Amino acid sequence: MNALSAAGLFAVAVFALAGSRRSGFATTLALLTADLAGFSLAQSIELPGRVDSWRLLDISLSPFAPLLGLLLVLRFTGDVRRHRRIVWLAGAYFGLLAALAATGFVSADVRRWLAGSAWASAYLLGLLPCLGFACLRLMRYARGVSARRERRRAWGILLGLLAAIPLGLTDLLADLGLSVPRLSALAG
Repeated sequence: MNALSAAGLFAVAVFALAGSRRSGFATTLALLTADLAGFSLAQSIELPGRVDSWRLLDISLSPFAPLLGLLLVLRFTGDVRRHRRIVWLAGAYFGLLAALAATGFVSADVRRWLAGSAWASAYLLGLLPCLGFACLRLMRYARGVSARRERRRAWGILLGLLAAIPLGLTDLLADLGLSVPRLSALAG
């Protein structure tokens, strides 16, 4: 299922890039879907219960998704400049997580840390505020815009996020030791 999700996400990335090369929204969408596709592909190859190189690739790519998702919402609402400090703060936090995960390729201590629940907890610590802020921005934007089609687009993106978030969180919850199925491929 993860491989199918990765293929679909790569197709969306290519479609977004082909659609409008000068659009910041299209570029951000392409980067987000390429990132999601990359870690979905790694998830389809990694060995369950082990921190192998595919798992490390999955963990190294996944911190970019919340940052790019937040940036995508802010590009849609036209608020990137207004909230640039939040984007920089999220970028610093998730960049640090990605760099830390990438050191797992050379450090057995980091691999042990990544295998435990600390990684999922650290990820959730940054993810939940990003998601909450993005959802609030979309709701505020949808309520403030007068054009009906734009309002429907905003609510559509918000509903898509609200449908994908619980599915994507199942992998983190499973990493925290909860007995839940891993359904992030469905979110993709």
